[in-house]
Amino acid sequence: MSDIKVSKRGKRLEVRSAGPLPGIKTIPGWYQTTAGIHTLPLSLETLTLLRVQYGNRIELATELQRWERTASQFRTSMAKLATQVDAKLHNLPRLAPKLAKAMRARKYQRTGSRFIAETDVTGVFDDPGLGKTLIAMGGILEGNVEGPYLIIAPKTAARPVWEREIRRFLPSNHRAVVLPEGRTERSKRLRLTRMTPSTWVIVHPEMCLVKSHYRCTEPVRWQKMKRNPMIRRPVECGHIEPITKRRMPVMMGCKHERSRRTERVDAASYPRLFTVEWGAIVIDESHDSLIVGKRLTQRRNGMAALQLRSGGKRLAMSGTPFNSKPEQLWGTLNWLDPDQYPAYDRWVSLYWEKGGYTGYEIGALRPEREQMLWDSLNGIA
Repeated sequence: MSDIKVSKRGKRLEVRSAGPLPGIKTIPGWYQTTAGIHTLPLSLETLTLLRVQYGNRIELATELQRWERTASQFRTSMAKLATQVDAKLHNLPRLAPKLAKAMRARKYQRTGSRFIAETDVTGVFDDPGLGKTLIAMGGILEGNVEGPYLIIAPKTAARPVWEREIRRFLPSNHRAVVLPEGRTERSKRLRLTRMTPSTWVIVHPEMCLVKSHYRCTEPVRWQKMKRNPMIRRPVECGHIEPITKRRMPVMMGCKHERSRRTERVDAASYPRLFTVEWGAIVIDESHDSLIVGKRLTQRRNGMAALQLRSGGKRLAMSGTPFNSKPEQLWGTLNWLDPDQYPAYDRWVSLYWEKGGYTGYEIGALRPEREQMLWDSLNGIA
């Protein structure tokens, strides 16, 4: 008998039951709104855990059934595409004949480019030397996405890899812009660069730094206007609180609470990078650039602030194993799809064992949920 009703409410699941639900607190992301009503993250993994916990007692609402069917079909189709030996590319032979010709001998590259063309966010994780750069360029062009494109890569890959491959395999109208050394020269070159649909801007990760802080705007006293003493204006606190943690405390150093009135100020090292709406943003060596720990770095803050045009593509590339470090993998997934991966602790609790002296130390990957982790990545990697 179905006595547990599950429905979709925005980006959450709403679970209703007349009686108690033992074990629901063990599902990551749970909290209770009122008596008999619980909410959980909206994901296929959450629905799986609910079915394991309660079996046939669950009844899904019609809208949730449609969402589950669509999400499952997409994930299955992308997993099938990723395992294909070859894939057909329709636009690339016309847009970049040299690149299409270079992929003839490597079927897996065509499969990778087809995967990128079918999705808005993609993680390309493969061994070094297998042509991730060609796969990325091919997928962007096959997806018929116009530039400008932003490539964030280490210095060792900027000119020797990206600039060389763009000049070698793409038509002459595609222009690779590698910024010079020196802050003044970089700013000038970036300011004078004409952003066209065929421009590839290649920058170092340190150029994406964004320093953020909160500015307290709470009134501390009232000041009379000189021209009209009858009118008084508030004098704001003005306290500056640097944002250095992923979860900032509500109480700031000035003893005022952070609220909607509190002003957030972001200062970018190279503001031009953040005013352009990019057709595609590619982050090479993402395991290093996108890592998220307890402290929020200026680099990671800047990566999230970059603007992507509607219909554009996010690509994260890495040829380095994540070495069983959840913060490296989650940092990449969070940048690719922040709606699906909004909370690090919740995600870790879902797949990893936690314990130790504090009870929060991350242990080994849960054997019974390892396949669930890999299945969750089918539509993105």
